[in-house]
Amino acid sequence: MNPGKGSVFSAVIPQQVVKEEPLGDFSQKYQKYLHTAEKKDPTLLAPDARILVVDDVEMNLKVAKSFLKQTKARVDTAFSGEECLRMIRRDKYDMIFLDHMMPDMDGIETLKAMQQSGDHLNTETPVIMLTANAVVGAKENYLEEGFTNYLPKPIRERELMEMLRRYLPEELIKKKRIQGRGTRSLWIHKSGAESRRPQSRKTRNERMWNSMLIQRNRSPWRGVSQVLIFRWQWAIA
Repeated sequence: MNPGKGSVFSAVIPQQVVKEEPLGDFSQKYQKYLHTAEKKDPTLLAPDARILVVDDVEMNLKVAKSFLKQTKARVDTAFSGEECLRMIRRDKYDMIFLDHMMPDMDGIETLKAMQQSGDHLNTETPVIMLTANAVVGAKENYLEEGFTNYLPKPIRERELMEMLRRYLPEELIKKKRIQGRGTRSLWIHKSGAESRRPQSRKTRNERMWNSMLIQRNRSPWRGVSQVLIFRWQWAIA
């Protein structure tokens, strides 16, 4: 890399042509993608939420925390029903995820202890059962026991986020901003068409621009008739 001059990185990607019809305006398609990305992205932001996850297996707690980390919520963990009962007396949570099969006091027994005791801060907190028992009728059984809902194990990110959307207080969920990489200064060149360069944001010490060069050539590879060449440029003022 040459200071003050920038560097150019190029990559040639062979791509088989499925249809000969023009792709159309790439910039419009990309902007449309940005508008719909939020709906496709399963994660949400809830930085003010407090969540408790109870499971006797450390790896299960790590998996749950890794998914919940993206939400920016404050996540506490407990290894047993007894520890859970101590924690709910001390802190107020917006959601509790409670494992079913635990030694000494399982999830159902823990929930019953929560319901029978009034000396804690989470009488109205949604409690979601975590279970590998996903047989027919399991959900109805857990609802009858008093759980708000149940989440099958192993935990899947999309299902976990759906539970948060459903049961977290609406005021705790923040709208997640989706921003494409390089969209502020994307420079698109099309073969045979006039280029268009949107305005870029500049600072005193830094100037960045991106350019994407799309060329259609005949490829020597069999069954491949299109080559895309991408070029990115970075310059420091």
